Amino acid sequence: LFAFAGSYWALFASRVIGGFAGGNISAAQAYIADSTSAADRSRAMGLLGAAFGLGFVIGPAIGGGAGQYLGSAAPGLVAAGLSLLNFVSAWAILPESLHPDHRTERRGLGFEAIAQGLADRRLRPLMLVWGIFPFAFAGYTAALPYHAAAAFGWQQKDLALFFIVFGITGALTQGLVFRGLAPRVGERWLVILGTAGVAVAIGAVPFAHTSLVLYAATVALALCQGVVSPAASGLVSVYASPTEQGTTLGAAQALGALGRTLGPEAIGGAYDAAGARAAFLAAAGVMLLAWLATLGLEKEPGGQMLAVRGDG
Repeated sequence: LFAFAGSYWALFASRVIGGFAGGNISAAQAYIADSTSAADRSRAMGLLGAAFGLGFVIGPAIGGGAGQYLGSAAPGLVAAGLSLLNFVSAWAILPESLHPDHRTERRGLGFEAIAQGLADRRLRPLMLVWGIFPFAFAGYTAALPYHAAAAFGWQQKDLALFFIVFGITGALTQGLVFRGLAPRVGERWLVILGTAGVAVAIGAVPFAHTSLVLYAATVALALCQGVVSPAASGLVSVYASPTEQGTTLGAAQALGALGRTLGPEAIGGAYDAAGARAAFLAAAGVMLLAWLATLGLEKEPGGQMLAVRGDG
């Protein structure tokens, strides 16, 4: 539908359908939660995050090349073909991960799961992080191209290279750095320190007077973000009961999607109204709220955190 959309409404419909069918990240995280031990779960989440990060870097390059050399419909057709390949691979290769004893009846839409997560004393700080962190981060990524173009004269190719560096740094962090840090530092401290680091890095952006300094701040941000994402996913699956892991991860992802929707509007509006410094400092301030939420994380949820720290 996206490839052959001849009107705005057809394009809009393709995105709506894609959004309804786009819960594969939550499903993949739930599969990992079902099939790994507490000691290995966060590192597996890190590998999953690295895979998605590489996909976000490689995907636009493939789509751009297909559109330039094969026509405007080619990116949509290539994406559809890859999705079909993904479906066939999952159907043919992956066994069911959830034990029959842990299965529960589906309860309507996800609003109840979000409400339950926010009401749970152990899950509440993480659920808040899942909503606030993407809000600030998405606002930062929306405002950055305008700031870089105005302050340093960056063009499309400069921005493309910048986000490629960001994506590769984040993917390598989740795939390699996080695997070494998680058993030694623990997911709780990685979420706390990583969120603080992202807040500082975003706040430094409007004070970067050269492209090199901006790159340095963004690499630091990518490193911090690369440890927060898998650590937060791992902690959600550890805090939640075995029968609710998939539902809870889905609720967390829903809050993240809401944050990614509202963040660009809010921070972009601040950029238009008050300029770059106000916008990035506002995003940093929101990220500090996420950091404050991390301070409420329990040190040893259910005794399983010790198993994660003690492995390796």
